[in-house]
Amino acid sequence: MNKTIKCALLFAAGITSLPAVAHISYSSRDFGIYDSTTGGSNTILHQFVTGNYGWIDGTDSDQGNSHGVLPFRFTLTSSASVNLSFREDSAMTTNYKGEEALSMLGLTPGFSLYRGLAHVSPHELDHDNTDGSKLLRPEGSEGSFVALADWSITNEDDPQALDPSYLSYIGHAYDGAMNYGTGLIPGGDGVADNFVSKTFQLDPGDYSVFAGGSSYWDQLEDNPNLAARYGLNASFSIMQQVPEPGTYTLLLIGLGLLSIVKRRRQVY
Repeated sequence: MNKTIKCALLFAAGITSLPAVAHISYSSRDFGIYDSTTGGSNTILHQFVTGNYGWIDGTDSDQGNSHGVLPFRFTLTSSASVNLSFREDSAMTTNYKGEEALSMLGLTPGFSLYRGLAHVSPHELDHDNTDGSKLLRPEGSEGSFVALADWSITNEDDPQALDPSYLSYIGHAYDGAMNYGTGLIPGGDGVADNFVSKTFQLDPGDYSVFAGGSSYWDQLEDNPNLAARYGLNASFSIMQQVPEPGTYTLLLIGLGLLSIVKRRRQVY
């Protein structure tokens, strides 16, 4: 995204609105802790992002700013198959200052999944503008967020005294299909219906998800909704493990052997 356009965005959004998403916080966006043997699901409603391009801005060479995406988290205590989905929403929402506004429909959601978490309490929260975060990314980058690869970010603490947050890229998906620059961005679901969903097979651990808009051209200065509040609903579900066919075969063999032993005992 061009620096001039970025400045225009900040002006349009208003400086006082930025702290609402300036720090990476999972508050009210924690799906929870899950075990694959029990399954489970969670839906987080009526979230919002500023603009319809925050996620896809992180797919280009100068990276993106985490202001434009929302962080979610979850923890697995065992390996599991996890489905993540994001859908447009329109509802009254409240920012960190208690200001209410109606979020609008029209979000084309995209998201990336990472192993690892940004810093949480009692540590200071991470954000793009710390000296440490700037040192961790290439010079001239718009921000720390990278949608299609690993990335790092840190907080106000001395980077030498506290390790940065490392987010290890696993995968992504986005609504529709976006073609810009040299070609098509992989990972689109091919159906522009303001909804995206993808399933991942994951090991135990802590995970972060960053979601936002996937319309690259909505960053242009002449977009009347450049700084509009777009609504977002997020859903998480963990699939209970289904035994492999071979497991069923072994189970049937075992039951058959128990039946034979039982009959022999009855005979004697």
